[in-house]
Amino acid sequence: MPNEDGDDKVLIIMSTGPEMAYKCATPFFLATVAAASEKETIMIFNIKGGALMKKGVAENLVVKEGGKPIIDFIRQAKDIDVMMYVCSPSLELNDMTEDDLIEEVDGVVGGAYLIEQSIEETEIVCGTGTIENEKGQCVPERATMVTEMQQKSSNGGGCLIATATFGSELAPQVQMLREIRDNSLLQTQSGQSFMESFNLFYYSFSPTIADYERENPVFKETVKVTITPLVASLSLLNYVDLDSEESVLGYGIGIILMNVGMYFVAPVIVITTIRKI
Repeated sequence: MPNEDGDDKVLIIMSTGPEMAYKCATPFFLATVAAASEKETIMIFNIKGGALMKKGVAENLVVKEGGKPIIDFIRQAKDIDVMMYVCSPSLELNDMTEDDLIEEVDGVVGGAYLIEQSIEETEIVCGTGTIENEKGQCVPERATMVTEMQQKSSNGGGCLIATATFGSELAPQVQMLREIRDNSLLQTQSGQSFMESFNLFYYSFSPTIADYERENPVFKETVKVTITPLVASLSLLNYVDLDSEESVLGYGIGIILMNVGMYFVAPVIVITTIRKI
């Protein structure tokens, strides 16, 4: 959209921090491309994005091993006159002061700056790790996914089978499953990918089973007996640290193999042993 001088303006809001290095280069590349197209380009760093602009961070951060540091992408954008500002709440969130910022930062701004830039009338390019919500705002992608999942739960679209089985969304078993999902799985890329695939499968049949449980107490008790070992195995995730992609994959595969053993291998062994008697 045109700015007050009649030229095009692009505003990039970046919320991704150094903990997700593989996402940190793309916003600067987009800004460089936009500026090269003769558009006034402004980058604003909020939430964890401010930590990326701390002295000594971008210099030692790479997208992948052997690649060039993120500071090179930052300087490339500055060389073509991309303006960079850090939101003051981001400094407080990351225990920083203005003196901690690298020299490429043009200044610290507050929320009023977004209004001054006429954000509603400006073309918004959400940086990697953020998406545009229904209000036209850039918000963290992960936070949006968690919110959507939580909304599904509150509308009966969460742990449908477990809720019907144990009688309430407030049942300890249901709360435990929800906490594992929101606080552990959705905090990693692999966990998000798993939940997306799982939901496509799970919601294709779970409403039917949940409804039938409510109509048939015998079927409800049968389901409870069936899923209790699964719920118990998932509770083990409360005692481990799921704070990395490797840990989620490792423990996730372990839980899957454990349940394959309980639901398939063990019955086969029992049946085979009985037949030999």
